[in-house]
Amino acid sequence: MTPFIDLRTVIVFSIFTAVLTGSWMLINRSLLKSFSGFGRMAAAHFSLAAGGLLLALRGAIPDFLSIIVANLLLALAGVLCFIGIQAFRRVRVKGLLPLLFCLVAVAADFWYFTYVDPSLKERLLFFDVVAMLLFGLCSRALLKEAGPALRLPLGAIAAPFLVGAGFALIRFVWYWANPAPATLLQGGLFFSLRCIMADLILISTALGFSSVANRKLAYELEREALTDSLTRIFNRRAFEDQAARLLAQARRRDTSASFLLIDLDHFKRVNDGFGHAAGDAVLVEFSKLVGQRLRRQDGFGRYGGEEFCGLLPATDAHGAMVLAEKLRKAIEAQTIVLGQATHSITVTIGISVCRS
Repeated sequence: MTPFIDLRTVIVFSIFTAVLTGSWMLINRSLLKSFSGFGRMAAAHFSLAAGGLLLALRGAIPDFLSIIVANLLLALAGVLCFIGIQAFRRVRVKGLLPLLFCLVAVAADFWYFTYVDPSLKERLLFFDVVAMLLFGLCSRALLKEAGPALRLPLGAIAAPFLVGAGFALIRFVWYWANPAPATLLQGGLFFSLRCIMADLILISTALGFSSVANRKLAYELEREALTDSLTRIFNRRAFEDQAARLLAQARRRDTSASFLLIDLDHFKRVNDGFGHAAGDAVLVEFSKLVGQRLRRQDGFGRYGGEEFCGLLPATDAHGAMVLAEKLRKAIEAQTIVLGQATHSITVTIGISVCRS
């Protein structure tokens, strides 16, 4: 294959892209400290840049550096990228030994087919297998358990990895059936496309993970603004917004909705007798107990102090009274450990029904 552009120029452009995107990853690491993985992905980009630099110096430096070390750095970039993706997902990488074995295998293969039985074709075939493996692992990690809100941005990051795996497969089949070029820098179209794929992956990971992190951060901030910091249920503002939506929905569907106002009896005695920490523990346990007995579509929030509210869509007065009595009995039967003593609480529940 005759190169349609100078391959060293393509490599230099890829090096520049890797350094730029790696630096962007480091900036994100310093700004988005609640997210892991940016440091490892930055290391992957710099490893790719170092490997590309050694490849570009082929002929001017020893073959050990431009062949063995260069390709080892490229494989290391894939391994670090996978580890970084898992860290970003807050998933611990359990199989580090296979990844280390992959790097050892790359070094051994390139050493053997450089010094013992020189063969560029064997080196290319083996590296394509490694590329398919690493690209496949990265794309699988990105797409696994992606929630609806993040499926599109994570899919956009995974797309270049999937294309890269497919390209490595095509190149493997081609070199399996056809003679390899005399030198790697005479690889022509295949080598140029390989560099372009690397650029796409670099750019997609740098911009994509930054976008996903900011989207997650915005979601977490919004959730914190709508969640009671102690009980982790809706606060007053969030409950009122949800109640307005559920009531509007009930009117459209011509159904009833019931409202519960739950007040913990003599709660001040708990704070005075056991301390505010004990009072907080009572509120947390109470919220868990009630939340476990409500339906997914029901609304539940802390209105203030020891007052809680529940909204029950498609529930008439009888259904609300049955649920209220079940809650009252369950709460009364529950004992809460407060220091060296146990304590039980009772509640008063008021019911209001909105009829269509």
